[in-house]
Amino acid sequence: MSKDESQIVKPPLRRPSRWPYLFFVPLCSLVYTALCFYFIAAAWGLRGQSKPLWYVVLKVLTIPGVWFPPYIGAPLWGGIMGFVLVRLFQWIRRL
Repeated sequence: MSKDESQIVKPPLRRPSRWPYLFFVPLCSLVYTALCFYFIAAAWGLRGQSKPLWYVVLKVLTIPGVWFPPYIGAPLWGGIMGFVLVRLFQWIRRL
């Protein structure tokens, strides 16, 4: 390596942007938590009645958030889903 080559400054490697994580993880966490609280309120309001189809679908979607410890499980599971969503989108873009 010559003297001139050693003095050339190479640009740093490009790091992937972090904004999707900073935006989608809290957003998904908040939306999923609101969905779980809505399901709990609907379950309380519909007790003793026959359940409509939307209730059954919502029950399946909120199982992980409702089964984990209260006030921790829903935001945690929503954040995990947001993280997976960003990773899936990045993986699709690379293909």
